[in-house]
Amino acid sequence: MSNWKKYTLLFFLFTLLGYPLFYYAYKYGTPAFGGLDVLSYYKLYDGWQFSKVDSPFNQRIISSYAVYLLHETGLTYPTDTAIKAFGLDPSVYFCALLFNFLCVVASCLVIYRTVEKQLNAGPLFSFLAGLLFLLGFGTLCFLVSALTDALSVLLVALLFKSFLEKSWWQAPLLLLAAFQREYIFFVFGLIAAMHWLFQKQERRYYLLVLAGNIGGFLVYFICRKTIFYTPRFTHQIDFGQFLSNIAISIQDVGAYFRQTFLIQNLVFIYLGVCAYKYVSKLPVTRLHLFIVFALLIEVVALSLLVRLGNNTGRYFYMTAPIVIYYLALEAAPLLAGKNRPETLTA
Repeated sequence: MSNWKKYTLLFFLFTLLGYPLFYYAYKYGTPAFGGLDVLSYYKLYDGWQFSKVDSPFNQRIISSYAVYLLHETGLTYPTDTAIKAFGLDPSVYFCALLFNFLCVVASCLVIYRTVEKQLNAGPLFSFLAGLLFLLGFGTLCFLVSALTDALSVLLVALLFKSFLEKSWWQAPLLLLAAFQREYIFFVFGLIAAMHWLFQKQERRYYLLVLAGNIGGFLVYFICRKTIFYTPRFTHQIDFGQFLSNIAISIQDVGAYFRQTFLIQNLVFIYLGVCAYKYVSKLPVTRLHLFIVFALLIEVVALSLLVRLGNNTGRYFYMTAPIVIYYLALEAAPLLAGKNRPETLTA
């Protein structure tokens, strides 16, 4: 089967598998619990009311502008929805959900291709990797919504694929990230730094990736302090407020723990496979394990410093394509009945 036929078929398959989730989110979903940021994005989706939106929401313009253009076409699906009671136009909400759902399907395809190419995996194994993402907790709760996370995750998936391939497509993707989600720079900056520290080969490449992420974040930061500046969330970019932010962030430690760690089902699956291999005296790629823990520590530190609150777990879920790839790498030799194929020794 030719590639275009295969990926067209996969697109329709992932779409059909995820469609019930999309319909449920449109019919019954509201931003009442954990999605109030939608109220800011809604002003962009509906009429591009840019001057009425605070930073950092006004800097996540790629996905919000795409939803705005989609809504301008008049596309809608008339039916009774829960969102009506929330005072939002269902047609705007529909376009936001549709765009984000298409980003989720595209992320499934990128994950499929990454696992297939990097691990020399078969169609079924690669499909299961994409399906795992489709059924992940964060996909169900955060991505098929009217927020802007779905495109951010797609950018992470594309950047990670480019990172593994050592492709210079990372440069334009990082530029897009400056106007979509700043957390991406922290993710790939940390990954590049850890590869540079713990791997003896190709250290120049990892240093360049690290520099690219630092440069991308500087673009974001300068734009936020100037072009996109609004005073409402200055505690996120004022270094003098970071210590006081920590005291506010940890007022309810129990709720913070539940909302950050207990929703990471993909991480638990990955750690379970690593634990099984360790007990069975099979090799585990320790660098990847260290990276996952470092990413968790990083997002918690960022959360405390800038008061992300119950969004900490939601932010970390943006690393799902990376965690799934690491999981696939560890699971592949188990399913193949081998300790570690030659293709996975690097």
